[in-house]
Amino acid sequence: MNRKTKILIVDDSKVTREILRFLIQEDGSMEVIGLAQSAFEAVDIMKTNVPDVMLLDIQMPIMDGLTFLQKIMSQHPLKVLIVSSIIDSNNSVVAKALKLGAIGVIRKPFIKTKNDLDKFGNSIRQKIIESLEIQQKNESDNNSQISCSLSVNDIYPLYKRITNKKLHPVICIGASTGGIYFLELIFAVLTHKSPPVVVVQHISYDFVSSLVQRLNNTYLVNIVEAYDGCLIENGNVYFAKGGSHTIVKRIGDSYYLKILNKEPVNRHKPSIDVLFRSAALECQSDCTGILLTGMGSDGAVGLLDILNNGGLTIAQDEETSIVFGMPKKAIELGAAKKVYSIDTIVDFIKFMKHPLSF
Repeated sequence: MNRKTKILIVDDSKVTREILRFLIQEDGSMEVIGLAQSAFEAVDIMKTNVPDVMLLDIQMPIMDGLTFLQKIMSQHPLKVLIVSSIIDSNNSVVAKALKLGAIGVIRKPFIKTKNDLDKFGNSIRQKIIESLEIQQKNESDNNSQISCSLSVNDIYPLYKRITNKKLHPVICIGASTGGIYFLELIFAVLTHKSPPVVVVQHISYDFVSSLVQRLNNTYLVNIVEAYDGCLIENGNVYFAKGGSHTIVKRIGDSYYLKILNKEPVNRHKPSIDVLFRSAALECQSDCTGILLTGMGSDGAVGLLDILNNGGLTIAQDEETSIVFGMPKKAIELGAAKKVYSIDTIVDFIKFMKHPLSF
């Protein structure tokens, strides 16, 4: 029998806690293991029963949800979905929650009809399902609630490419839990002369555009959401489009981005592995791949592809990672030529002139 996904609900409203429990348990693959009205009650529950996903309100007594989220991600990282009435898709609260490592943010709706309630429940359950990483291989094949996602080979198979002349450096970065914080440290040192950076950040697809807009208004470098046929140029950061895979293609003497509307890889769309695989084959020694903090293994195989095709590969070290999942997997595969702290990664990019010069 498959183990159910364990959910912990943290909200100071008793009515809201009961509504969320009802909505969650409509899905037979999930169970609510606890109801907490404060961060301190949640900690007590987690001492004996650690959830797979926590639903967390923001407005709570004594310790607010964002403060609690920051403590969770620094001490015992897990998947946290913010469920609050004080947010919208362009709110600074959303940006802070995602920066701290939340897997997503859902606004509590004004419920007037059963249809409103059903839509709210569907959105929460879908966010939980999207957040679940692949379990051990011997468990994934018989998961009846979540279909197994494809591997990078199914979406972007390896092929032998004739070595091309070098064009210009391209930096590809993959990040997940807590990655936005580290990405902002990198963006702060970029200028219009910096090599182009292509980013896959695991984030709810409906928040990509607002995140990019905020970042572009904050930093000197031009930060945009990738689009099909986009020319990759110095002084630009390209965020992979939400809900699609983003790949690099070489056409003549230029690099471009293309958008693929295909199935998730490693349960992610966009997938870091897909971006890295394409950059490895198209850019070869022009490519530097950097894998930052995050749960799971997405990006590890693609980072190895970059290394095998002549590029430089870097994994964030355990000490500075919020979650040492993806970098650890890459290191275990032998995919990381260098293992650096985030400060060293920032310095590397700041002074980078060529991907093999550091």
